[in-house]
Amino acid sequence: MINGVVIEHIGATNNNLVGINKTMNDTYVLYKKDTTDHLLIILCPCTFCNNSCVYCMSQGDKNSSFIMPLNVLKAAIKKIYAMPGLNKITYCWHSGEPLFAGLNYYRSALQIIERFHPSDINFEYTIQTNGTLLNDEWALFFKDYNFTVGVSLDGPAKIHNKQRKSKDGKGSFNKTIAGVETLAKHNVRGGALCVITRNTLKYPADDLFHFFRDRKIDINYLIEAKIGANRNNPNTLSIKDIPNLRVYLKRLFELWLEFSDVYIKDFNMLVTRLFDPTFLNVELNNAGCLDILNINPDGTFFFGNPELAGTIDERFGNFNYGNVIYDNLMDVRQSIPFIRQQQEIFAGIEKCKQECLYFAGCRGGNSAHKYFQFNRFDVSSHLTCELNDKIIIELFVSALEDEFLEEKKETDLFLPNNSLHRMARNGVRRR
Repeated sequence: MINGVVIEHIGATNNNLVGINKTMNDTYVLYKKDTTDHLLIILCPCTFCNNSCVYCMSQGDKNSSFIMPLNVLKAAIKKIYAMPGLNKITYCWHSGEPLFAGLNYYRSALQIIERFHPSDINFEYTIQTNGTLLNDEWALFFKDYNFTVGVSLDGPAKIHNKQRKSKDGKGSFNKTIAGVETLAKHNVRGGALCVITRNTLKYPADDLFHFFRDRKIDINYLIEAKIGANRNNPNTLSIKDIPNLRVYLKRLFELWLEFSDVYIKDFNMLVTRLFDPTFLNVELNNAGCLDILNINPDGTFFFGNPELAGTIDERFGNFNYGNVIYDNLMDVRQSIPFIRQQQEIFAGIEKCKQECLYFAGCRGGNSAHKYFQFNRFDVSSHLTCELNDKIIIELFVSALEDEFLEEKKETDLFLPNNSLHRMARNGVRRR
């Protein structure tokens, strides 16, 4: 694709997005598999959290000391390994503050996982933490087991402390950054989960970018939209924030193009989606997050975006399909609540493909965010894609055409040999 029609249309058409749509959207094949070969398992060991972030959407009891019993984990692991077609599993501890469960708990948990793990299935460990409880012992443990550790870090203290506060109302930056430095000292791989709000936009994008670049931290940013539990939060973003947000993301994008050693997930993934031919086939369960298995501390579970955990909606069984102790994981995928959820999500993705010029870059958007805005999954354009996906796709296409036209003045070569086009040819840049 990169040496053929797509680049030609981007350089030749007056409407770049129409050019991408005509050459790429119709090329994508949407298909459904009954099983998944790569399963992401979100394990919630506890709902307790020692922070009180201003935008937290968690429905769990943040003061509960209940921790997932190891017999629940064992029951889940045995049933997961019995699922057909698996060749890779990603175990991700997430929700609440997972380090609250304690290091000995994780030592026992990993013993259970590895004791029963089939030799023909690859696996990896990840964890998402606010970083405040990290120390050398935790870092050495993560290093020994090759964990990828995501730390919730919203940037410099002047931004982070306004958004991620401890329960006593004080900013958590000092403890979080100390945890990040401990991980770096022991060469534990990972990155930052950075939430962008109205408060973030008060400061230059350069501050955020260089804060992470100076510390060699990969960035996974989230746009905090005015949806769901945050619909009335004055610090979340709405349509009226698009002009300021576009300026902010444009500057981040310019810096990302300038400094090739920086990984920003949404930008790097966009390159892959637009230019990697292996991404032309879109598996609907994967696009709709239905290859994610979420397991709560009491063993209840559901398939889907983890942001839906705790949501009450009888149409979808309150996103509680059963319990790993008693129920077969594959059987629940034949239940009425799951089938209803799956059909609605699939319909929404198909609607995006048929209606939206941006499908090439987002593959149907965030199904949970569609639900939180409209109480349904079978919709196309929604607030989060207006605030992020559409903006960054426009930025990328505009930059690509600008460089193409500029270098076309100086060379007769069809594909210019500049940084942006090399990036497109080579796919996602990695440090």
